[in-house]
Amino acid sequence: MVSIRRFLVAGVATLLLASACTTISSPQTIPPINLPSGITIPTIPPINLPSGITIPTIPPINLPSGITIPTIPPINLPSIPPINLPSGIVIPPIEIPSGQVPCSLVTSAEVQQILGESVTDTSESATNCTFITPTIATVSIEATTDTDLTGVQFLMGNSAQQVNIGGFPGLAGTALGFPAVYVQKPTGQLQLLGFLGGDATDMVNKLQQLAGIAITRMP
Repeated sequence: MVSIRRFLVAGVATLLLASACTTISSPQTIPPINLPSGITIPTIPPINLPSGITIPTIPPINLPSGITIPTIPPINLPSIPPINLPSGIVIPPIEIPSGQVPCSLVTSAEVQQILGESVTDTSESATNCTFITPTIATVSIEATTDTDLTGVQFLMGNSAQQVNIGGFPGLAGTALGFPAVYVQKPTGQLQLLGFLGGDATDMVNKLQQLAGIAITRMP
């Protein structure tokens, strides 16, 4: 096949060269190419399947008479009617119990002023204080006997910021995801935590203000 191709290419090139060297007086036509005797260009024969073998076609699907494919009807969910309590029955508001011992580190009025909403003092003791707002935001203020801030800094991680409150070193940031402020005194440590208090940065700032008050009253 390679020799035939070369032969054809050489013949065409010869004809083109000859025509280029001839003065063209009228449009020239390319004469037919006559292959040497006994040489033919093979053609691809048709594909004949064996007798009795045919390529099947997919027939159309005809459902029996009277049978149709049902459509899915729209689903209409019933509307939920409002709940009307019988006359005279009301749901009482959630009451937050007051603590047995008022907090001595900060007062409810001071916490309310800094947080900007009313609070209830639910402290367990004078130095272990908890204040809860109507939105269940909680502030915990506690005086402990801890002696350093090493463990606190580990809990705060990259959020820990060095602060100075009342002349004492401290850390402000988030501990386990909650706003927190810790202040170290020679006699112990002041710990403030905020829970469900909205923006964490805003709560940390408010805790630092409360720490400035509580550190002066801490034993």
